Amino acid sequence: MAGAAIPPFPLFVLSEDIDVGYVNDVLRRTTESNYNVPVFVVVSIREESDPYACGPHRAFTKVGDESRALSGKGMTVVPDSYMSPFIGKTLEDCAAYLSGTPEDIVWETKFFCALDKHSREDDTVTLVRILPDGTLHAVPEKTSRVAGSLMTYLRDDYERSLERYQRICRKEGKPDRSAGVPWTGPWNS
Repeated sequence: MAGAAIPPFPLFVLSEDIDVGYVNDVLRRTTESNYNVPVFVVVSIREESDPYACGPHRAFTKVGDESRALSGKGMTVVPDSYMSPFIGKTLEDCAAYLSGTPEDIVWETKFFCALDKHSREDDTVTLVRILPDGTLHAVPEKTSRVAGSLMTYLRDDYERSLERYQRICRKEGKPDRSAGVPWTGPWNS
């Protein structure tokens, strides 16, 4: 039995310092590093009456006698006219938006990513995990590694990566741009 396909991850732009050119550069690099398969859907709200129209809609395909859901498609480019509705918003605002995702939208709802005021300078994308109680854990990841990290983080490796990132920041005296306290186990419960 084949595993379920992984839906694309919502990508929120939180800083006015992140322009369309940079968003498209991130989309290009993450797609190239993921065997030319797009990883993200950049969140936009074109009409207040349909705030989730930017998300990929559920589609099905016939496999023999069965109908199977497709995973949804990511994006490779945003138009020059793109304006993020999340400028100045928080990761909590992004999580609240995702919590309202309709059933017919196919993107990841337990993890999302963000470009913030540090993303360009640090060449990072912030990966965010929404825990069952609504708590957010966030860790910046190098743009060149973000696609692979997302696939790894869907398992229990996310908390270990958050812990490792925080430990390295302390050791090297660098600013810690993560959020949350890593859960430390037991890992197989």
